[in-house]
Amino acid sequence: MPADAETLDKVSQLIADARVEALNLGASPSEIGKIMMDEATLGFLAEGEALTSIQKLFQRYAKKRLPSFYASMRRAAGEI
Repeated sequence: MPADAETLDKVSQLIADARVEALNLGASPSEIGKIMMDEATLGFLAEGEALTSIQKLFQRYAKKRLPSFYASMRRAAGEI
């Protein structure tokens, strides 16, 4: 059963808090990213997605959503 928006907001906050704690423990952003990619892949596999479908999903995300996310972050930081 899909989670509602409020639950997803809480989950997002928990993940953000864990990311901050991991940084405080000395993990690099790259190391945290690798762990999160592994977790995302496992989540998709647990939902029954095929590995090829997961790869295509990540490729589409990298081409479409990641550049706009990065630009938004740069704007928020005052870099552009």
